[in-house]
Amino acid sequence: MKFGQRQTLSLDDFEQLLLLVQADDTIASLEPFERDFKIKHKLFSSTEPVTLRSLLDEMHDEKEQEGLSDIFYELDAARMCRTNILGYFSALFNIRPRIPVLGQPQAGFQNDAPFDASRTWAVIIGVDKYEDSPLNNAVHDSLCFKDYLALRKVDPNHISLLLNDGGEYGAQPATRQGILEALHNLRDNEEINDGDTIIIMYAGHGVAYSKRDYWPGTRGRIEALAPVNRGGQSGVPDISDRELNLFLADLARSKGNNITVILDCCYAAGATRQFRDEVSGMTAHAVRRIRRTEQLGEDGLKRMLEAAESYGRKRWQPGLALSHPNDWRINSSSHVVIASCKDTEQAYEDATGGVFTSAFLRVLWNDSLTAMTYEQLVEVGGHLGHIGAVGYQQSPVVAGRNVDCLIFRIPTRRGM
Repeated sequence: MKFGQRQTLSLDDFEQLLLLVQADDTIASLEPFERDFKIKHKLFSSTEPVTLRSLLDEMHDEKEQEGLSDIFYELDAARMCRTNILGYFSALFNIRPRIPVLGQPQAGFQNDAPFDASRTWAVIIGVDKYEDSPLNNAVHDSLCFKDYLALRKVDPNHISLLLNDGGEYGAQPATRQGILEALHNLRDNEEINDGDTIIIMYAGHGVAYSKRDYWPGTRGRIEALAPVNRGGQSGVPDISDRELNLFLADLARSKGNNITVILDCCYAAGATRQFRDEVSGMTAHAVRRIRRTEQLGEDGLKRMLEAAESYGRKRWQPGLALSHPNDWRINSSSHVVIASCKDTEQAYEDATGGVFTSAFLRVLWNDSLTAMTYEQLVEVGGHLGHIGAVGYQQSPVVAGRNVDCLIFRIPTRRGM
């Protein structure tokens, strides 16, 4: 029997099956404690682990509190282990689940779409196939988000999909040129009207460049997104946050500032989207990996900023991308960013996809978005709080002048 690219199951595969059986036994034995706790406190069956932990903190019986805390942690670990192993075997059989487990709508739970589908436009970018530091599930994240928009009745012609080298799923190549063209097509598309919802989603590597590489004596860094063809013999540069910011300001002037940028990537130097190595010692051996990518050489920052200035479709004042840090001003009113983690943290992925993307999709499907703002999305203990439930040091953040607006519904020209 043929399994994916392999003819037989390996010893590691059998180890995963044994771990899966152990995880299932653990879940079966501990779930009754969780169910009884939820019934006692009149909670929904879908209540997130972070809510359970907050209730535990309020308990007066320290012995009972400690016992339940251990049970819930072990249960979370077993569920994560099970998810990882099932994802591993899905890859082995060449089965790609489209919507992550955490992103699926729950039975009996519905909410209105947070946007007018007929007036929604999106550019979705996913990159796995980096030459030096490949990822596993960034493309999967992008497909899941595309599925979400499609199921919300967004016109397929309103969605530009860029994945790896292109071809699969009808996608265009996620090269530097391809990404910039897709973004600028939003600006120049006469069918997009002022105030329409515009969503830009990126899953892949983030990169950080030290400013002192170009401006000696300065501090801080310039962050960047990594296209699939970065580096190589042609020395293709990354796409800096400066270039993106200048473009978004231009886009807002043309189409209004109801623009949301979703980034499931890291920003720290040696940026990673990382597999969880260890959750109570139960994480599948097959997914113990760390993915890293570095900046493109000592002159990488210089080449990246100069490439931004030489791009033929830009409209900003010449030289702005090369401005000295003391003269650079971020345009914070043109858009809102939803980022998967803080600058000092890492963005994790497991065998089923990005931890942030899975959690974000779950919010989009199952939480009431009628009155939810960007700020409320990432409040401590709030809608995305369960990312930390099994030990991920990953805290999603939002940024921009209009973070107090409803998600995907920024009043056009507000704050501009």
